[in-house]
Order: sequence, then C-alpha cells, then structure tokens
Amino acid sequence: MRSLTILTSAFFLVLSAGVANAKIADTTRSLGAGQLSLAGEFQATDNGGGALNLHEEIGLRSGLDLVLDQTVGVTDGAPDFVFGAGIKWTFLNNTRNSPGLALWATGIFNLDSNDAGFRGHFMVDNTWGKFTPYLALDLDIIFADETVTAVSLIGGSRIGLVRNVAAFVEGGLGINDEAPEFLSAGIRVDL
Repeated sequence: MRSLTILTSAFFLVLSAGVANAKIADTTRSLGAGQLSLAGEFQATDNGGGALNLHEEIGLRSGLDLVLDQTVGVTDGAPDFVFGAGIKWTFLNNTRNSPGLALWATGIFNLDSNDAGFRGHFMVDNTWGKFTPYLALDLDIIFADETVTAVSLIGGSRIGLVRNVAAFVEGGLGINDEAPEFLSAGIRVDL
C-alpha cells in the first residue's frame, strides 16, 4: 500500500509540471475488467500553445475500455478546458510475436468555445523488452461555426520504468493546415 501511495504522489507531482493539446494514445493494450490506468502529459505545440492533458482508462470487457480525457490550457494559444469521453477497442493485443492494433472513438467538448466534436485514432505498437514504439493516425472533427477537420500522424515510444509505471514521449505531425505539430512527454501508471 505504501508503494501505491508513493507512486500516486510521484504521478501527481509530475503532472503538476505539465502542458498539452494532446491525445494520450500511447498503448493498444486492453485493460482487464475493472482495471484502471492513469496518464498525464505535458505538451507544447508549434503555435506556442501548451496544456496539461490527463487521461483515465477503465477496463470493461472483450477488448473494450472506457476512456476519459481532460485538457487544461496553461499558456495563451491553448484551450482553457476540453473534456472527452469515449471507447477504445483493442482488436489485436500487443504480444511477443505480434503488434497491437486499437481504435479510439471519443466525443469532445471545448468549454472555452462551447464547440463539440469527435476524435478518432487508429494505432499500432510493438514491444521489444521495455521499449514500445507506436504510430497512430489521428482525426479530429470539430463542429463550430464551420466544421474543422484536423488530421495528424503521431509517433512515439513508451518505456517501462518499474512494474506498472511507464514514461512516454511523442510527437505529432499535422497532415493538414488545421492540425498543429507538437512534442510531448508524460507518464502512465496502471493500478
């Protein structure tokens, strides 16, 4: 129990230093029913925006997980607060002999501008020891005064630190003009 308290304290200490416009999609792994995973990420974008992105994932069953995301802007150029909720479907778990494949579908709401939208990811990853590189295609559709569509290619790596704790770094390349480039780093804790 003491190690859980120390890990949780360290997790929130790392998060308090953060920034994000992020989509924390660093693993295709499906959680077991009732299992919880927490992640936090600091991210800076090419437009000078920065925010803290928090992510909770709760295992359901049959490869389905409930995902919740909160983005809090910490600099000008970032939204004040964005909330997302959706489902992650892992249709191929990352194993020693095969990569993992997962699909996210999330509804998002920007409290700053009162805009709503949809976020989807398709991701592949593969683990070699404690090192797991990943690549994702991200699609965001925001319904504002006019519909905005942003498409990004996201690449990164997750590195196992200790049991149930991993760090990750990632970058995003905007495929169209509406998608910003970004760099980010974060930590994931599985409880």
